[in-house]
Amino acid sequence: MVIYFKTVISPYYANEQLVRTYNLKAQGYTFSTIVQRVATLLDIPANDVKSASKRLNCVKARSLVCYWAHQELGLSQVELSRRLHVSQPAVSAAVYRGRKLVEENHFTL
Repeated sequence: MVIYFKTVISPYYANEQLVRTYNLKAQGYTFSTIVQRVATLLDIPANDVKSASKRLNCVKARSLVCYWAHQELGLSQVELSRRLHVSQPAVSAAVYRGRKLVEENHFTL
């Protein structure tokens, strides 16, 4: 027997997310500004954020960029994988790690 779970997103949450995305774009937030914000937040060069390095700070930075760009700006994971030169499953894992980092450290965009 297979049971399927359907995720239900309330219209209120969807509208709230859409308004937040619109407001961030209206304030001038782009992928590049998120990269700069994360570089400043973690005190690393912006080039390291987009590098393929496996150093802990670089991984954290990429995770934050993926989370904020995907959740807040609405960029697709495929688009992020192209910009960061990684696979889509790597972006998916980075979004998950980024969410945990934001929750644990109370980072804000």
